[in-house]
Amino acid sequence: RLGATLIQGFYIARPCEKVAEKDLRQKVWDVNETYSKILKNMQLEEKRFHEMGEEVENLFCSFVSNAQNIKNWTESGTGLLEEHPSVEALYLIDNENRQVGHTLIKSQTRSFYEPTKDGYDYSLKEYHIRAKNAIDGKHLTEPYLSLASGSLCRTYASRISISQTPYVLCIDFCVGAN
Repeated sequence: RLGATLIQGFYIARPCEKVAEKDLRQKVWDVNETYSKILKNMQLEEKRFHEMGEEVENLFCSFVSNAQNIKNWTESGTGLLEEHPSVEALYLIDNENRQVGHTLIKSQTRSFYEPTKDGYDYSLKEYHIRAKNAIDGKHLTEPYLSLASGSLCRTYASRISISQTPYVLCIDFCVGAN
């Protein structure tokens, strides 16, 4: 994931006639140890985002099950933003790839950035496509700059069913938040 297939440079060894093999092996071992720690931390972070996403998803489904009209889901969803400090935004996408209602967003947006509105077309958004087609119906993006707020975020997209109608719930988490 970090893209390294070849290690070279003065950290491993300076140019010389004969390299001390023992030193070289230790340096490579140190790089391997550091890389392993980085991967473990990335896996733990991904697990944490999935757990938070599932928790918010379950709460969302219980809130929305009481909504009379799915277009009014935002009225019952605002509490989720207040309860979860790391959730930056929530939006719902229907089976026709269109956003249902406006984006619920916690933070003030910067002048260049704007949350999407009812009817926005998500048919070409990778996280939406991946969630719709995934075996488990879930997808977590890598960190990216949110067009809704300008903050660094990760989107947890999950296929859900409300009144036997399929949707994709998208939860934007602030990167670096608890």
